[in-house]
Amino acid sequence: MNKTIPYIKVFAIVFLIQIFVLRNLDLGGWFIPYIYPYSLIILHPAINRNLGLIIGFIYGLLIDVFYNTSALHAFASTASMFFRPFYLKYFSPRDGFDEFSKINEGFLGTNNYWYYTLIMMFSHHFLLFGLEAFRWDYVLTGMLRSITSLLCGVLFLYIFKKLIFNRIEP
Repeated sequence: MNKTIPYIKVFAIVFLIQIFVLRNLDLGGWFIPYIYPYSLIILHPAINRNLGLIIGFIYGLLIDVFYNTSALHAFASTASMFFRPFYLKYFSPRDGFDEFSKINEGFLGTNNYWYYTLIMMFSHHFLLFGLEAFRWDYVLTGMLRSITSLLCGVLFLYIFKKLIFNRIEP
């Protein structure tokens, strides 16, 4: 139980920042700063896959309630959690993960950590904006919005990580 408290803190703080700060930013519709996937990214690497899918779905559904979207975030978060073990396998340390492993720069290394974060955030954003457009005419538009929002989200994530998350990260 003591291992889950820091994760709950991160989930709560990221959720509050996403809902009360970033949701109100209007950056032209192309730059949409979603940082809430960060909570899913840093979950313990040995988490049960089914539990991860459930956490992703519920967390995405909470975001959907406040953004008034019809389960778009729930779908993107759940699908990202589905692909997460494959990404982790690629970026895992040589010895693999154990019960004391954490997803952070210190454990994965700075480059691997940010590559993993970028890939997870891109898959989330691509699925989110792809489902939002859901037409072949908007594939390029959805891809461009994914990339611009990814860059914006990672920039905000980096800022918040340096200011807040490094102190509370599990």
